[in-house]
Amino acid sequence: MITDLDLLRREIIELLPVRDEFVKVNLGYGPSRVGAFTIPTATGTEPKYQLRVIH
Repeated sequence: MITDLDLLRREIIELLPVRDEFVKVNLGYGPSRVGAFTIPTATGTEPKYQLRVIH
């Protein structure tokens, strides 16, 4: 199940048009925001992102 969640998280992040800021989305019950924010990592490595959802 954790593997499935990681896959879904990556797919959602790939759909977002920008990084490190929120995008407004309509989930049907009021204003919501979704964003992918950079997590600090060691220099020279691929950036990692944290998915944040505000509803």
